[in-house]
Amino acid sequence: MIVKLKILLTVLLAFVSYQGMAANPPIAKLTQPSGVVEYSVNGNTWRPAPRIKYLFEGYMVRTGNSGSAKLINQASGLAQTLRKNSRIEIVASAVKVL
Repeated sequence: MIVKLKILLTVLLAFVSYQGMAANPPIAKLTQPSGVVEYSVNGNTWRPAPRIKYLFEGYMVRTGNSGSAKLINQASGLAQTLRKNSRIEIVASAVKVL
C-alpha cells in the first residue's frame, strides 16, 4: 500500500510540475549564436548564449561587434536575425528592441 501511495504521489508531483512549466511558456528561442552573444535574466549578470536558449519574459539579449544570432518567435514561428551591436528585451509575448 505504501509503495502505491509513493508512486501516486510521484506521478501527481510530476504532473503539477509540468502544469507549472506550461503556464509560462517561452516567448522566443535564440539559436545559432556566432561571435559575442550574451543573455541576462536581470540585466545585471550577462552569460554567453548557448547553442539554443529559450527566452522568457524579462530576459535580455545583446550582441557584440562580431555577434549575431537567430531569434524565433515561439507563437508565430517568425525568425529574425540579430546582427552586431543589438540589444533586445523579451516583454509580454513580444520582443522589444532597446
